[in-house]
Amino acid sequence: MEAKIDLRHMRAFLAIAEERNFTRAALRSHISQSALSKQIRTVEIELGAKVFDRQTRQVVLTKAGRVFKREAIRTLEHSHRAISLVRAIVKAEEEPIRIGISMLTDRSRLHRLLEKAEKSVAGISTEVHTGYTPALLQSVLRGHYDAAIVDLPIHANGLRMVPLYSEPLVAAFPEKHSFAKQSVLTLADLTRVPLVLLAQNADPARPFIERSLRKSGSTIYKIRDAGNLIELLDQVVLENRIAVVRASTQRLERTGLLYKPLTDSMALECALVWRSENRHATLLSLLNAIHAFNESPVAQ
Repeated sequence: MEAKIDLRHMRAFLAIAEERNFTRAALRSHISQSALSKQIRTVEIELGAKVFDRQTRQVVLTKAGRVFKREAIRTLEHSHRAISLVRAIVKAEEEPIRIGISMLTDRSRLHRLLEKAEKSVAGISTEVHTGYTPALLQSVLRGHYDAAIVDLPIHANGLRMVPLYSEPLVAAFPEKHSFAKQSVLTLADLTRVPLVLLAQNADPARPFIERSLRKSGSTIYKIRDAGNLIELLDQVVLENRIAVVRASTQRLERTGLLYKPLTDSMALECALVWRSENRHATLLSLLNAIHAFNESPVAQ
């Protein structure tokens, strides 16, 4: 006949096995000594063997008791692990999905896309954080964010990636600059003026932009770095420099600042990324929805 011993009886048994004393074990278990003794009798009846040898000064495990102790410890460890795993899943489902969005992307467009995706997946919410691509990638890889929309190009080791859209580049310049009188601008025009570009630790496309500029003109001024968009626009307005930025940067209006499209056919892409091993159903449902509203379903 199959023995049926519940976890409560195992805990009582282990308390006695560790304390080697029924009185101390009863105090530790917060039950009476008689109730504890009854639980051990139940264990011994179910096993068909004695688990303790009750000596004068202490309680000693029998051979059967030693085997049962080893397996009881394993059983309780597995039960704790099972409970922890389920609670972690429940907690993950209750928590919002954390998504990073690059400061350089078309954030209005992406917020609309996320809003549609969130409404299409029942029972989820999102928590949006902004930053620059290198920091966002680290946050995704370390598990601080579930996914991120970042600027390309990137090294995607440990990440899955789906391109979302591309965005043209524009020139930002002081309103009193001679460029204000020109109907169009080219990259070649920009090789003859003092430039400021975002540093590569803010914009991974910096090397691509710089190569494109060098190909467009025989000479080029020394390019000054800016650590973020605000610093970059400050240098444009206050130091009479020219910047090359994504078209969506035009949302940042500044007194004394103008933007103008570039005739050169050059655009930069952004992509949705997440950890390769992260296959949480709720996250994948949201990623599928984001990509579905943008183009087509995300591969599982």
